[in-house]
Amino acid sequence: MGRNEEKDIEALKKLKEDLLSEIDFLKARLEKERTQHQEEILKLQTQNIALRTQFQEREKELTSKLTELQKKLEQTHREYEEARRTWEEILKNKEQEKNAIYAELAIKESEAGADLETEKRKFFEREGELLKEIDELRATLSETKKQYEEKLKSLETEKREIFDEFQNKISNLR
Repeated sequence: MGRNEEKDIEALKKLKEDLLSEIDFLKARLEKERTQHQEEILKLQTQNIALRTQFQEREKELTSKLTELQKKLEQTHREYEEARRTWEEILKNKEQEKNAIYAELAIKESEAGADLETEKRKFFEREGELLKEIDELRATLSETKKQYEEKLKSLETEKREIFDEFQNKISNLR
């Protein structure tokens, strides 16, 4: 072999060593980047798990609160219905009592003429009292209804806010 060939072989060996060194360097760099990417993925997965756990806890909390509000709403509705029936029954009884007094007056008018004025006065006094009680009962029934409607509206608003918050949380997680 000639001198040129020896130089070429030496140059090829040097090139081979340089290429192998470059390959080892690139492999090490690639392995380092792969390790960094795996660490970042693991970190993000851990954060994702924490966020999902927080979301699930908040979802349970909101669902529980929604259920509690629904129960309160139903209880309030039952209380209102019970109060309404009670006041309607009292009102009905007062109306019946008033009608009984009218009937009693009619009988007494036909039976006795002398005591008519006294009975009429008593009747009108009693009628006035009954009408006043009826008006008071109607006012109380109206106030009870108003309070129920305000409470119902408040509960509906709170329920809607929780539902909207729940929907926002779901949208944010997507």
